[in-house]
Amino acid sequence: MTIPEMHTELNWFDLENLKPSIHEAGHAVIARLTGYEVAWVSIDSDFIMNDPLAIQNRSAHGHPLCLTISSVRMNPILNKRSALNKSDKEAVIGYCMHVLAGPFAECKMHPPSFNPAASANDYSQVTTLLCHVEPNIPARKKLLNTAKRNLSRAINEYWSEISNVAEMLRERGTLSGDDIDAALLHKSREGFIS
Repeated sequence: MTIPEMHTELNWFDLENLKPSIHEAGHAVIARLTGYEVAWVSIDSDFIMNDPLAIQNRSAHGHPLCLTISSVRMNPILNKRSALNKSDKEAVIGYCMHVLAGPFAECKMHPPSFNPAASANDYSQVTTLLCHVEPNIPARKKLLNTAKRNLSRAINEYWSEISNVAEMLRERGTLSGDDIDAALLHKSREGFIS
C-alpha cells in the first residue's frame, strides 16, 4: 500500500502515525527542490536527541525533524538591511516553501484530519522571517502568497517523491541528505520558484 492511497484505507490511529513521516518528507523534498541542503530527516527520537548537529542547532528535542542547512543562503539576507533583490526574494520564497511544505503535505494526504495548530512552529518560523526581511506589509504578503502558490503546485507535482521519501523514512527512521537527493535524482529543479 502506498501513501497516496493510504488515507482512504487507514483508521484514525494509523493515519495519525503516518503524519510525521509525510510532514517531514514534505520539508525534505521541497527543501532540496528549492536549493536548500538537507543534512538529514528523522522520525527517530533517539537519533535526533543525540545528533551533534541537532544539539548544536538547539533542535535535539526528539520530535520528528528535517534538519535543513539554510544559513548559507539566509544569513546574508538576514544580515543586510536593504531592499531584497531578485535573488534574495527567490531564496526567501524557497525558504518559506520548504518550511510550509510539512503542513501542506499533511493537508494533501488527508484534508479532513489536518490540524494547522500542530504546525504552529512552521507558520511562526515563516512569519518571523518575513517580518524581518520585508518591512512593507503588501510586499511581505506578496512573498508569502507566491510561496504558497508555488508550494501548492510543487506538492501536487512531486507528491510521488514526497510519498516515496515518507515510506523510506517510515522504514529506516532516518534518511541522510544523500538519500533524499537519490530519491530526487531524476527530477529537474529548474524554474521551480518562478
